[in-house]
Amino acid sequence: MTDLLETIESELNDNSLNKDLKKITNKLRALLKKEENLVNLRLEGKISDFIYNEISSEKSF
Repeated sequence: MTDLLETIESELNDNSLNKDLKKITNKLRALLKKEENLVNLRLEGKISDFIYNEISSEKSF
């Protein structure tokens, strides 16, 4: 039981998981923003369907 509590305490004190989560969250936000911008460009007619499809398939949105 003590070992389990020590392991839990150790994991709770380890901020590396929180840092990794923040990095991943920030990357996801950036990708979503890029996707939003791409969609807006297409909706505004500033890029063609062909270019939109090329970019969106490149980025794997």
